[in-house]
Amino acid sequence: EIYKRYWLKLYSLAYTQIGTKEEAEDLIHNLFESLWKKKDEVNIRNLQTYLIVSVKYLSVAYIKSQINLRKYQEYLIFQEIYSSTSTEDIINF
Repeated sequence: EIYKRYWLKLYSLAYTQIGTKEEAEDLIHNLFESLWKKKDEVNIRNLQTYLIVSVKYLSVAYIKSQINLRKYQEYLIFQEIYSSTSTEDIINF
């Protein structure tokens, strides 16, 4: 019932923030899976607010992880460039 009631709204929010359909779907799936696993531990007073705030935090975490991944990929590219060219070529460039 919770899934049926909130899925579309949460998916729309995640899609707006992330921008990709598949990642938004995964994020919402992970949120509901986490909620189910913690159902006995968590005392939620306002479910809608809890879910919306959770989607926002998960979206920000996803975006940060993508930024870090891109930075790491750029680092690897620059390391490859520096290791494959001589110092003189770098200076000339």
